[in-house]
Amino acid sequence: MGSSDITVNENVSSTIACYVDSNPGSAITLLKDGILIKKTWGSHELESTLRNYCNDSGVYTCTSVNDYNTDGASIKNIYYNVQCAPRRSPNRDILKNVSSANNENVTLVFYTIAYPAPQFSWQKCAPTCTKITDGMKYKIVSEDLESNLTVLNIQQSDYGSYQVVVSNTIGSAWIEHYNILRQAKPSVPGYFHYTQHLQNQTTVAFYWLPGDNGGSVQTFIIEYKTTGSQVWEQISVVEKTSTPLMNASVDNLSTGTEYQARIFARNKFGASYGTDTITFLTPASTTRATHQSLSQVWCIVGAVVPGILLVGFISVLIFLRLTNHIHFTKKGVHEGLASASTTKTAAADDPANVTMAHYEALTPGQRSTSVYSSLQHPTSTDNRFAQRTALGAHDIELQEQSAYQNP
Repeated sequence: MGSSDITVNENVSSTIACYVDSNPGSAITLLKDGILIKKTWGSHELESTLRNYCNDSGVYTCTSVNDYNTDGASIKNIYYNVQCAPRRSPNRDILKNVSSANNENVTLVFYTIAYPAPQFSWQKCAPTCTKITDGMKYKIVSEDLESNLTVLNIQQSDYGSYQVVVSNTIGSAWIEHYNILRQAKPSVPGYFHYTQHLQNQTTVAFYWLPGDNGGSVQTFIIEYKTTGSQVWEQISVVEKTSTPLMNASVDNLSTGTEYQARIFARNKFGASYGTDTITFLTPASTTRATHQSLSQVWCIVGAVVPGILLVGFISVLIFLRLTNHIHFTKKGVHEGLASASTTKTAAADDPANVTMAHYEALTPGQRSTSVYSSLQHPTSTDNRFAQRTALGAHDIELQEQSAYQNP
């Protein structure tokens, strides 16, 4: 059995190794503060790599044993120290808010991890922080990584804020704050309100903000009843200090019924006042409400879907008219203009001739042939108009054909 000391810097990795000289190989274990962290069998060495956090400090133990260890396992201890500034120990709980009645003693406790060993300084803050020393009023006990402050015979002036300052030669000091509270009844809960469940409308959820617990764990009591009734029903919820906004649900309420609710808090010293009463109404019937909601949905669907279809149909008509029919109409009009230009004098003498020429241009016949032939002999402005129209119509035919090919 033997021991050794090792000191390393924080956040610099290193390896702890257990080497064994034996034949045959041995069962080797590595423990930290008595807790197994690694083991192997039939071997001559065991290694473990540490990243060297502050809480890696401790006593590491190597053990080895084989068939010839008749007097027990071979053991070696390694006192492993990681240099680091003080901080609160992650493995120990501390009570930062302590309640007390007058004439009692109160002890504040702090656990740290640090290397080298730290110094502790307790202070009272009102509001300026002043160092506390041992005497008739205070008792301070510090040893290794723990320090305790006891305030004797608590009086009104002793309630308030305290702090401990922990420091060593590495890094910055650590400061932990405490409060000594006068034992009292809890405060009235705040912001008491409710919400109704959408899927289960006979269930109501209540929410509230916890008040000061008076230095002791408090229980919240929600009272509710139907309006007009004299009997209050109750549910209770224990305070959760980690939950800033607390809640509780009440199930199986009657449908179509008006209810009243209120809340108060209680601890071992007494009960708070109650909040103002809130009133809420449950739906007449879950089924009825569901059917009504479905009816509203179908009414909306029945109104919106035809409207969408109508808008789509009108859009298609406008598209076809702009891209197809207008081009064909322009073709006929330009043909009429071309026909009218050849008989300008006759049209002036007899307006009926102009009308007849226009309708002739809109019907199949020889004039249509003359329009297409004008594409081969563009000699006038009117013929150029006809050429553009014919090309436009040809483009539409290609578009329509493409549309049928790609529905």
